[in-house]
Amino acid sequence: MKILIAGIGNRLLGDDGFGSYVAERLSKMMLPKNVDVVDYGCDLRALVSDLLNYQYVIFVDAIPRGLEAGTVYKVELTEKDVEIINPEDVAQLMKISSHELNVEIALALAKQLGCTLKKCLIIGVEPESFEIGMRLSDSVSKAVDIVIEEVLKEVERILNQTKK
Repeated sequence: MKILIAGIGNRLLGDDGFGSYVAERLSKMMLPKNVDVVDYGCDLRALVSDLLNYQYVIFVDAIPRGLEAGTVYKVELTEKDVEIINPEDVAQLMKISSHELNVEIALALAKQLGCTLKKCLIIGVEPESFEIGMRLSDSVSKAVDIVIEEVLKEVERILNQTKK
């Protein structure tokens, strides 16, 4: 059983780099050997193929949901949330730019390639700004430690469930 913690985001666009910063911090921590932390940045194509090697994935990302900036949220994605993609559409989707490729499309592509995740969770933060710059806004910066704690709790929960 393997768990992937996937940091998503572009560090050059302010709060969009949130997932990358969290992944960097998590990668410096002592985690169980079956837990991998990868900073995918904007390279969700690499994520698609990597998903085939994991049963559990936790995405960390800044995704606008209309909440107050800095608000942390968790969304569990189920099979129903992942679109079914026709095989003829896969090649076309792989040609789209990294800006158009999002977590949901990456999951749908991985599913088409045979990926069967037992659990898929997004732990996100409401961004304040995606303006050019390598600095997180104050409200989003304050959420980094909260999200790290949430990720670690979720990893522990998954590990405890799989022991049963």
